[in-house]
Order: sequence, then structure tokens, then C-alpha cells
Amino acid sequence: MPTYFVLTMLEDGWNWQDFQVDGMEFDYATTVLDIPEEAIDYIEVLDDSLEIQLLDDPSMVSEDWYVQLITLAKASEAVIS
Repeated sequence: MPTYFVLTMLEDGWNWQDFQVDGMEFDYATTVLDIPEEAIDYIEVLDDSLEIQLLDDPSMVSEDWYVQLITLAKASEAVIS
């Protein structure tokens, strides 16, 4: 089960400048991506990518937000290639 994700595309009109305000990456993850706070290990913004590390919890693999996160990460991967 993947727990580390790199996103290079943002959703819902967000742009990379939005993350210049401290803590906005956490807001983005919890509000736009619907990731529960308790599932997040850490989040880091690097240039034009967002790295998200989740806690290793097999019960979340069937959650809608987790499936969507995998889809977004794969779409980002396709852009990088």
C-alpha cells in the first residue's frame, strides 16, 4: 500500500503561490484532497510539487480520498515522464 505521494498538479484553482503562507499545504490536503488530519505523517512543498507522507494504515485503502490521491499522483507522474 503506497503511503508516499508526489503531486505536481493542483486542484480547485489552487496554485503554487498559495503555499507561500505557512500551513496552507496542510489546509490544501485536508480541505481539497479530503485527507483526514490523523492520516497525515508530513507534508512538504518543493518548488512545483507537493510531497505527502501518510501513516501506514491499511484500513484507509478503501476510502474515497485515498483512491483519489492515488489517481492524482499517477496523473502527476504522467506529467513528469
